[in-house]
Formats: sequence, structure tokens, C-alpha cells
Amino acid sequence: MKKYKICFWLNVPSNHQTLFLDELNISDKIDLKVCYFAKPSSDRLKMGWRDESNLKNYEFYIKNSNEKFIEIEDWKERIHIVMGYSYKFNRELIPIFIKNNVKWIHWSERYGIKLAELLNFNTFLFKLIYPLFLLTKKTYANLVQKYAFGCFSQGYLAKKDFIKLGIDKKKIRDLYYTTLPLNRLASNENILGSFSYKYIFIYVGRLNPRKGISELIIAFSTLKNKEEWGLLLIGEDESSGYYKTMIQDKSLQNSILCTGSIHSDRVVSFLNKASVFVLPSKYDGWGAVLNESASIGLALISTDQTGSAYHLIEEEKNGYIVEAGNVEALNESMQKYVNNHKLIEAHSIHSKKISDRFTPKANVKRFLNALNEWSEKV
Repeated sequence: MKKYKICFWLNVPSNHQTLFLDELNISDKIDLKVCYFAKPSSDRLKMGWRDESNLKNYEFYIKNSNEKFIEIEDWKERIHIVMGYSYKFNRELIPIFIKNNVKWIHWSERYGIKLAELLNFNTFLFKLIYPLFLLTKKTYANLVQKYAFGCFSQGYLAKKDFIKLGIDKKKIRDLYYTTLPLNRLASNENILGSFSYKYIFIYVGRLNPRKGISELIIAFSTLKNKEEWGLLLIGEDESSGYYKTMIQDKSLQNSILCTGSIHSDRVVSFLNKASVFVLPSKYDGWGAVLNESASIGLALISTDQTGSAYHLIEEEKNGYIVEAGNVEALNESMQKYVNNHKLIEAHSIHSKKISDRFTPKANVKRFLNALNEWSEKV
């Protein structure tokens, strides 16, 4: 197999990309460079994301956008992976590749986060308007179809978008966010204090409307026979106290625990206390927390607007995919675990099996297979 000279152009060092990039870097089939053109937000740094002081030997920060290739003398010989036209930096970069006949590959999640925000995460309006919104991406899609070496999609929803935009499905290959498997370890550490339930639903992420937190609280509140069940909400509350008030109004302060922001290194300790992971997101391009939860052996519930759900959840085998924003459907899925505790163990076993497909090593194999296929067609 030939050795490929690769360069990724990413906005910031991401916890969702680092492990995959590390695995690429140690491959004897890859000569890797990674360039960043922005810095992670303060919120991301608090969560344990890396900054420019922690770069690895294959990573570089591009400090001056007019000197894009200062760290990459052999840039014309490399295959460049870029994440679309959303960033001004990329809108300057891609025409340079086209002009110089340099190989480049598009890689991204599905489109639509800005539209979802504009619509206040109203899933009905989003689904109604989205086909028209996609047309605004047509010009860039034409560039990918005509000039790009290939196109990587982060899952089913992204691939669906690309095909609708006219990118030949033969030119598209899946390449996902990946995480290292987490360990399911018994711990005597009392991290939950007096919050002692036999079974626990858990959510990890920011607490805001995009993530469907109101719907999750309501769905939990209307569960029947839930005396043995608690709900654990891990993450910074961005609702200015709204969720806390909501919990109090429903007299759930003893059965719902909000921990606030937790450093990424400690999240595994909380996942180990749980039975079922719930990600009720109204929009998630991927949702890497499902990777982590599957790897530790949690049953999973997520929505049809979460990219990773289509790959990490097999209906009735390790969890359920529900319509985003549909409280009744969310409640019904949660109720199945309350009614039948045996589902938890069965779904746990299957989650771990599925998670094996989404390791960094598995992603490197996908990456190389795609490059080989595209190279044969040149």
C-alpha cells in the first residue's frame, strides 16, 4: 500500500478529532500534518479541550491567514482535508487548491445548525424549511463534485444532504467522530452524595434548548412507577435557572440531580453510575457522547436529529431513536426500561459490540480504504 501525504485544515484542536489524528499519525501509511486556524472557546477549555500550548509534533497553528502554507513546504504534494465553506479561511483555501490542481477532500457533518438556531430549535419548522435551506449550499457542492478528490460524510444525515445537493454517492465515504472505549468500572467513590437510585437515566452536555432538556425533564416527570429511577444531568446550565425552577415546580428536586459543568476526565465516573444514556437533542451533527456511552455499555436513547444515533443505536437491540421534540415518544422509550429492567443488561451488551466499529483504529481503516478507492479512479 502506498504512503499518503495528508494535511487536515481544522478550526480548533477538538477532543472529537484528536484520537483519530493520533492514530493516523502512527500509521506507516500516512505522513500527517494538521493545521488549525482558530482557537477553542473558553467554554471548551473549561471542559478539557487543548489549546496552542499543547500541540503535538504533527500540529501547527496558522497565525497569519495570508501565510497559509508557511509550515507546509510540500503542500502541493499533499491531499488536503477541509471542512467546508462555513469558515472564511476555507473559502480562501479551496480556490488555491483548485487553481494549483492540488488534491482536496471535503469532510463535514450535516448542514443546518445556524438555521436550527434561527428557528429556536423548532423541529417542525426546521424540517419544513430545511430542503430550501440546502439550496444555499449548492454552489459549494458543485465545487466538491467537480474538483474534490473525494467527500467524507460524518454519518447518514450528512451523506443524505450531500446526495441531495448533487454529489455523486460514489464519491462519498463515511468518516466519523471517534472516541476511545471507556471502562465500566465499579467505584466506591460517592460522587452523587445522597442521590442514591438503583437505576439512573443520564444526560451529558450543555443544558439548553438545542439539547431538548425541557422535553427530557417533562418525559421523566411523567414516567410511571419510577420510584427506583433518578435522572442525572451533567453539564453547564445555560437556562439562567429555568431548568432548576422547572424541576422544583414538578417536585423533582430529589430525583433529578444537576451537577453543573464537569471536566471531561471525570465524566466517565458519572457514566459508570448510570443505566441508560439519553440524548434528546433537537440538532446534533454527530453527538460523540453517544460513542462514549455505547463504549461503556449503556443503553441509549436519542433522536432523529442526532447524526450518531443512526449508527450507534440499533432499534430494540441497544436503544431507541425517537422524533426530536416529541415528549410522548421520549417518555415511551424511557418507560420501556422502567417497565423491564432486563432490557438494560441486554442493551448494554449490544452497545459495547456496536461501539467497536467506531474506534480510532477503525476510522483509520475507513480513511485508507477510501483513499485507495479514489486513487484507483484517478
